[in-house]
Amino acid sequence: EPDSESIQKIALLFIRQMACIFPKKKSYPIYKEYLQEMFSSTNLDHIEAAFLILGNLCEGCSEYIRRDLPNPIMKTYVTSGLQHESPAIKKATFQALNFFAEYLTTDIIAYHELVLPSLLKNLDMLDQETLESTIITIEIFCREMEELVVDYLQDMIPKLFQIIDSNQTSIATKRQAIVAISACAEASQQKFAVFAQNLCPLLG
Repeated sequence: EPDSESIQKIALLFIRQMACIFPKKKSYPIYKEYLQEMFSSTNLDHIEAAFLILGNLCEGCSEYIRRDLPNPIMKTYVTSGLQHESPAIKKATFQALNFFAEYLTTDIIAYHELVLPSLLKNLDMLDQETLESTIITIEIFCREMEELVVDYLQDMIPKLFQIIDSNQTSIATKRQAIVAISACAEASQQKFAVFAQNLCPLLG
């Protein structure tokens, strides 16, 4: 018998597929109305589900979500989710941001001051699956931000080193952390040199 997590994944996959198939002009307003109700709920499960659904709508409804990204999505929903006391809601917020980074890359990069500090602060609370996708998101930010990434190196690189060095980290996640570090090195160039000496022992 499927557990609740498996059922949730199946439901989200169904929503994702329907968002790609149904006409966006008619379906997105319906999704949007339901999401507004769920984000306004006092039920934490509803808020968590809203973030998960929003993320899974990105592939099929990216043009419509792009219009709502400044407000209310980033200004209200994501800002609240990143600051929420509930670990489950924070995790769901990160998962939504992972989808934004994949399907709304150029748009989400503008919010690096809101997103990156929170991602880096909360990496330790994530399960391996969410951690791996969050590292991919960090790598996308580093690659797209170019020289702006320098402002985050002091906090980011030690975190990524810890992930590589941890026995609890999966091989796939370590691989993504190395890719993220590579993106940082390429973007920051000479300013990355101070961190390079600590990287070689981890790769040995």
